Amino acid sequence: MANYKVTDTELTSVANAIRTKGGTQAPLEFPIGFVTAIGNIPTGGEPVLQSKTVTENGTVTPDQGYDGLSSVVVNVSGGGGGITFVTSAERVIS
Repeated sequence: MANYKVTDTELTSVANAIRTKGGTQAPLEFPIGFVTAIGNIPTGGEPVLQSKTVTENGTVTPDQGYDGLSSVVVNVSGGGGGITFVTSAERVIS
């Protein structure tokens, strides 16, 4: 296994991200505090999916409140255009 050097600034950035996700401002001792804090971050449970039926060309994006699409039925008549799917992997999570 390779060894890596990590700066205080990098560790602080990781700790801040963990605290933000965990909803706390508590100090974190490396490494066990990081591990414990990550383990305490609540999970979102099962993803909430929806199905869509597409009847015209355009972009298909899951509605608000859904994590993604479970199925998509495409029934587009005529030529030209196209359909673009926006997946949850393309969303920016902040």
